[in-house]
Amino acid sequence: MATRVSRRGKSSNRSPSHLFVSEVSYDLLEATMATKDDNNLYIGDGLDGFPSFGFRPGSKVKQPYRLYLPEKLPAEFTLVATFKPTSFRTSYLFAILNPFETVVQLGIRISDGPGTNQNVSLVYTNSDLHSHSEEVAKFTVPKLTKKWSKIVIRVSTTDVILYLNCHEMSRRRVTRTPLELVFDTASTLYIAQAGPYIQEKYDDGPGTNQNVSLVYTNSDLHSHSEEVAKFTVPKLTKKWSKIVIRVSTTDVILYLNCHEMSRRRVTRTPLELVFDTASTLYIAQAGPYIQEKYDVST
Repeated sequence: MATRVSRRGKSSNRSPSHLFVSEVSYDLLEATMATKDDNNLYIGDGLDGFPSFGFRPGSKVKQPYRLYLPEKLPAEFTLVATFKPTSFRTSYLFAILNPFETVVQLGIRISDGPGTNQNVSLVYTNSDLHSHSEEVAKFTVPKLTKKWSKIVIRVSTTDVILYLNCHEMSRRRVTRTPLELVFDTASTLYIAQAGPYIQEKYDDGPGTNQNVSLVYTNSDLHSHSEEVAKFTVPKLTKKWSKIVIRVSTTDVILYLNCHEMSRRRVTRTPLELVFDTASTLYIAQAGPYIQEKYDVST
């Protein structure tokens, strides 16, 4: 996998792999080269036979972001990544996290899409304003697994454009606040994942895990459901399991079959959730408009 961030300069008519004549580039994979003694990192065959970095489950490339990127991201920039995922599991190619490692300030997220497609998302968050990661642009693309792909995400003051293998796929009109993202001095760069609290890792092999999430939303403030804590656990299907989710003012702790699995530091607004008098309780589903239902079939 390869990842690059570029600051925009004068426009060029060249292909998306060479979008700009004058630019400053930052190679995020330098963080991988600085990581020592990680047996889950390896060198493999990349695109066109060139060597590439591989990431097995358990790899941990974590470095201070300021070693590889400037303090402030310009209003217009480009992200370039070449990668070959081997599973459909939701993952980050890279992520810059706030000091608490709970919010992705900048990252590329690959997730399962409709049908046999997948989604490529630009995550861009002002962590001073938001306690959750903001997906400012999401694109649906043909299946990416088990083949090499090159994506270019070109960000202007008004639009985000996705190129896949040198072809423009789509563009989104977006509003970003602020236009120039300022990272915290203690922010952290992760490669092939988004840290210990956001359990979405670039996967080099098929996964057998599942996610358990706590959804907690102030519907007066948000028009979408808020996943405040997500935990990765061993596969739960076709066996009885008991989970306990313990929520305090600062943390969410997951217990599975009487064992503490993990905990997340969270910020919830409000701390005391008030339901509307007309709210509805559903069991084993989330109603007719959120098509995610508990399945008891075999």
